[in-house]
Amino acid sequence: MPNRIKECFVAFIDVLGFRDLIERDNGTGEYLQILKTAVSKGTDDMKMRKKELNHEYNFWYEEFKIKSFSDCFCFSIPLEFERGEKDYKQNLVAFYEWIMVFYNELLDNGFLCRGGITQGWHYEDSDIIFSKAQVEAYYIESKQAVYPLIMISSKLLSEINERNFANESYYNYMFAHDNAGRNFLNPFNYSIVDEMFFAKKLGDELLPEKKIRNMLLEKHLKTINEKIQSMNGQSHVDKYQWLKEFILYMLDNNHNDKFANGL
Repeated sequence: MPNRIKECFVAFIDVLGFRDLIERDNGTGEYLQILKTAVSKGTDDMKMRKKELNHEYNFWYEEFKIKSFSDCFCFSIPLEFERGEKDYKQNLVAFYEWIMVFYNELLDNGFLCRGGITQGWHYEDSDIIFSKAQVEAYYIESKQAVYPLIMISSKLLSEINERNFANESYYNYMFAHDNAGRNFLNPFNYSIVDEMFFAKKLGDELLPEKKIRNMLLEKHLKTINEKIQSMNGQSHVDKYQWLKEFILYMLDNNHNDKFANGL
């Protein structure tokens, strides 16, 4: 058996409020079905891309892994593939895009998630995950992320800086940080980053994608405001409030004392 422990990008993501959903469902399956539908929508695009014949990045899609257990999901992709393909920036951009599709599909159905993303050694087969990177990503999610964001580990942050991502046109769209020192993946610019990286679009060429992005943000804002109103007085309403403020920052530069683009 070949050694399949590889250096990978790994993200550990937790669906927030899962215990409350269990209590409210009371065994009827109502909330279970909502969650399953949200998860299905979040992963359908990934599954379809894997099936595309002669796709330019088909070797990449074949190596993408996702595992779920209870309310948790582990995403991973190797830095180097079996046939020797390796492009660090391409792999991180594509990984970011797939995670953000998942994030937004959940949010569209009223679910928040948070997580950590890192880089490190990782083993995965049909039965087991054995991974230092997953442990690190889990620690970030459970101890540091707090709000509904995918927080970047210090190790991955160092790699991003060393590889001069700041010089890339998509840098300020892909990454963000808040005034508490949290560096995270911007959840809402994935379609713009896709056009910038893979289609090489810039400037006014991106106006259609930005318009679609803003429509998505307005839709999410409506969902979040409804949640904040219905959850008034509950402890985890602050997570929706944090996300609302970040969306307002993106739409009209409100709360620019709290958030900024880049790392």
